[in-house]
Amino acid sequence: MDGMVLVSKTDSSNGSGSLRPGRPKRTSFCVRRSGKKYMMGIPKGLFDEGDSINFFLLPDNGFAVNISPNGERAISGKSTSPNTLIPRVIADKLISISDGTTELVAEERPDRTWYFPFSQFS
Repeated sequence: MDGMVLVSKTDSSNGSGSLRPGRPKRTSFCVRRSGKKYMMGIPKGLFDEGDSINFFLLPDNGFAVNISPNGERAISGKSTSPNTLIPRVIADKLISISDGTTELVAEERPDRTWYFPFSQFS
């Protein structure tokens, strides 16, 4: 039993762990594409308990999301990796995104709303 070293539990949310580094905290929106499935990754500090999300489409320009308690769509993985499924009508406009994770450029608007121009996907 001599030579034993305690491997203590560390908080991996800050990106550090004793044996293996944790995933860094998400600081921006992203799209995770896997085939025909599109998920939006949400920065953790942007929502409160009980919040949901609404999507808005500007057909030729882009889309927006609004986070509020009155949202229609659930935010999954709130404690680990917050995300939500992107509606098909918007996902059909994102077909130029390759499989994997793509960081999004967002314009912050009033009332917890963010706008994403389609021009960033061309």
